Amino acid sequence: MNPKYPNAAAHLQALAETTPDAFITINSHSRIQYANPSIEEIFGYTPEELRGRSLTELMPSHLADRHLEAVDRYLETGERHVDWNHIELPGQHKDGYEVPLQISFSEFTLNGERYFTGVLRDISERKTLEAGRELLYTTRERILETETFYQGLTHSLELIGKSMRWVYGEAWLPTEDVDLIEWKTAWGEDETSLEVFREESSETVFEPGEGLIGRVWETGEYEWIPDVSTVEQSVFERSEAAKAADLKAALAVPVLVDGVVNAVMVFFTPEERSVDKQMAEVTRTVAANLGLVLSRQQAQDSLRQERNLVTNILETTPIGIVVINADGEFVYVNEQAEAILRIEEDENGAYPPYEELAFHILDSEGEPLHESELPYGYILRTGEDVAREIQIEFPNGDLRWLSVNGTPLEQEKDYIASTVFAFQDITAQKRRADQLARLNELGQDLSDTESFQEGCNQAVAAAHDILSHSITTIELYDAETGALEPCARMSRVDELVGEDPLFESERGLPWQAFVENEPRVYSNLEQATDVEATHTPFSSVLILPIGGHGVLISGATEPNSFDESVISLAKILVQNVASAFDRLDRELSLRDQKSELESKNEQLQRLQRVNQEIRDITRSLMDAESSDEIKQFVCDRLAESEPYRFVWFGERDFATDEIVPVAWAGVEEGYLETVTVTADMSETGQGPAGRAIRTHEPQIQNNLQSDPPFEPWRQEAMQRGYRASIAVPVVYNDTVYGLLNLYTNEPEVFSDMEEAVLSELGEMIGFALNSRERYNALVSEESVELEFVIQDSENPLMAFLSEYNGKFSLENIATRHGNDVSAFGTFENVPFETIQDFIAEQPIVDDITLIREQDGETIVEIPLPSGTFIRSLLDRGAVPTTLRGTPGEGRVTIRISKTASVREFVELFENRFGDVELVARREIADPVRTTEEFEQAYLDRLTQRQEEVLRTAFFAGFFEQPRANSARDIADMLDVSQPTVSRHIRSSEESLFSMLFGDVGSR
Repeated sequence: MNPKYPNAAAHLQALAETTPDAFITINSHSRIQYANPSIEEIFGYTPEELRGRSLTELMPSHLADRHLEAVDRYLETGERHVDWNHIELPGQHKDGYEVPLQISFSEFTLNGERYFTGVLRDISERKTLEAGRELLYTTRERILETETFYQGLTHSLELIGKSMRWVYGEAWLPTEDVDLIEWKTAWGEDETSLEVFREESSETVFEPGEGLIGRVWETGEYEWIPDVSTVEQSVFERSEAAKAADLKAALAVPVLVDGVVNAVMVFFTPEERSVDKQMAEVTRTVAANLGLVLSRQQAQDSLRQERNLVTNILETTPIGIVVINADGEFVYVNEQAEAILRIEEDENGAYPPYEELAFHILDSEGEPLHESELPYGYILRTGEDVAREIQIEFPNGDLRWLSVNGTPLEQEKDYIASTVFAFQDITAQKRRADQLARLNELGQDLSDTESFQEGCNQAVAAAHDILSHSITTIELYDAETGALEPCARMSRVDELVGEDPLFESERGLPWQAFVENEPRVYSNLEQATDVEATHTPFSSVLILPIGGHGVLISGATEPNSFDESVISLAKILVQNVASAFDRLDRELSLRDQKSELESKNEQLQRLQRVNQEIRDITRSLMDAESSDEIKQFVCDRLAESEPYRFVWFGERDFATDEIVPVAWAGVEEGYLETVTVTADMSETGQGPAGRAIRTHEPQIQNNLQSDPPFEPWRQEAMQRGYRASIAVPVVYNDTVYGLLNLYTNEPEVFSDMEEAVLSELGEMIGFALNSRERYNALVSEESVELEFVIQDSENPLMAFLSEYNGKFSLENIATRHGNDVSAFGTFENVPFETIQDFIAEQPIVDDITLIREQDGETIVEIPLPSGTFIRSLLDRGAVPTTLRGTPGEGRVTIRISKTASVREFVELFENRFGDVELVARREIADPVRTTEEFEQAYLDRLTQRQEEVLRTAFFAGFFEQPRANSARDIADMLDVSQPTVSRHIRSSEESLFSMLFGDVGSR
């Protein structure tokens, strides 16, 4: 007993009877020695039931062994492994369910025995309140992300059900004519056991006022039924089905939109449960558009404690306890009260009187409490208990929140001799509540914001309040500059860096967080090992991406300025901002729908312009004097046409597999020097260009910021304003001449129609490049002869000759009527039937014709359709002059124009054959094909009748200007019809032009 205060036991006994907390004292064997009456309110046991029993009976089973081990360890070593002043753990109620508790421990010795005292506070209400708040934020966020009322309703069922510990929930919506309400959707923890109940519900409808659903629909008020399985069907029409499904307690709440019930949500539990107003209010609030926060309720029960333990318990409790007499003197103050109130004893062991305390008492709004409302004076004046939350402000401006409980003591003849107070510092809890309330306020503000700038301003102001960081800014991605640009910032930022960015490097941490869409959190930048040295005023910083919109940057010039709680709040804040910005995007999209027709017309006009450009390009391709001029001309024309920002033409280097730029136009800004593009399967070959080369099909990336894969080129492209791209292969007769790459200054540009148009352009460019090669081969006065040696045992012809020890030599290549091409060759030591069987096994050539078989030599005619190797040589302007094959090797000699690329033909051979070597390159003074060869090849294409008509027309002056004879005159000379003459002349001209520019059918 405190000698300075002999009545402490009585006063503290009275306090124990009024404090809202429960006290338990155990001995060193964890046997309960004392429990106050409040224990029954929390655990369901009376103090008498618990006395002498193990403390583990009040714990969940998974904590019991850990507790006993911890007590033994402490008694042996004296080491504490948990915070004795404050810890949150679950307790076990007599009925089997868990109770969340806030617990403080203390130890004392009495009569040589060691005892432990715990002060237990039921924080179920606080946990429910926090769950309710989290539910409000989470539900609002999820609803903001949805696009329909039905989706929001579906999300709310699950969120409310899980947060409020319901096992089943369902939603009912009015029918289209609003005369009935019907079942729409449901959520359940175990849908299998509820399948029958759910099926019956889905087949049921109600009129207004009919049953639970109809009543809530009609009244707009929630209704709670403790046990639906036992009530009349008029009260709950599905009582039998509920009984079969083991459903009992039910809560039905209306979903109000502008005062009208748009839906009814019903939730069930398997236990009978009386009306829980708090749960009902939280559920109703969420259902009513998340507009209110469920008010906390705290049950206040009187506490009693045995006299011989009161002093020890209260002197070691972490709760502040003081006793003040009627003269304002502190007659008892425990250590926790000294710390909270910041008061000390003087040399005489006395505390300053109540009137001289160095702090001001304020109400919940921060206003000074009227003297009549001060807890001490109120108890003295009225004799009533006090339970309230107040603020105290110290001289240095520090403001603390206290939860205060007070009661009068020693009342004799209407005289109150003293008062006793128990109080706890709840500043941290209040701070958290204020932060969540501010988050809620921000969510409401953002739901009404009409612009990104307004949203940024609101978010930065809220971040300052919630995170307590004076250095906060939001930067949004600017597609025009390809960089993050400031949208809103606190004034402190301007004081630190002026108009400069917070990070010196434009591609520093904020940009990396945005591009990778991953938060960056640094408690101490100087000690971070994964960050390159960078100039910034931050010592600790949070960088959180706001979806595809930008980043929020918040921090301080000191290290360790935030904890996990602040990080969690910042992420919730950013999620709210991202949801609001997504909503703004959707609303902007909806507004744009008003001008949808105009937009489509613009797209059509753009496509028409592109078509016109391509038609102009196509007409101009044949005027180009070289392949290089064709490539550069195409790049120049396309780069001048909106919306193309940059165009380049690449060719594959087969030695390195790199796609090398050979022509480009537009906004390049060093892009081609910074990126490496290949056609192989490596990382650099996974982009559009590499895939287009491999597949021979256009490859589109309509949004370079979000459409994978576009690494490692994404950052380089975006900072140059490239937002979408297409890679178009330039192919003719299965020969890839290169790749046309186009980049636009806006995303989502390349539609199916535009892809088709550009694909056709790629084919036309391939045709033009092939025609240029063929033309060069025809008009060149000089040529180059290339000789190749092939040693490819897997080649079908080489394997065939090896098997039969035969030989083959090419005799001639002839063009038949139309576009048919045949090769004449001689086989030695192989009979025709064997050759015929071999040809039949080949996938391209259908059949051969025997010309002659004599003296071991077999001469055959082999048709050469498109796709054969010799045909591909001819298509590129080359003429095979010799082709010989033996079991050991093959030798092929071709003649090409002097301007043709020798490397391209070497690559053509290397791609076709496994082991090939260029053994000779000779410059020849003759053209690729002599005049006589060209004339004979042309005549081979004509029928006898076509040649007759053409000769007659030529010598009759039909081709002179003016004509000496008309088509009708020629027809009379040949005794045929005039249309017949015209048809033969056109066919003959087409054959000539196809030899010059390529076959029409292959374009």
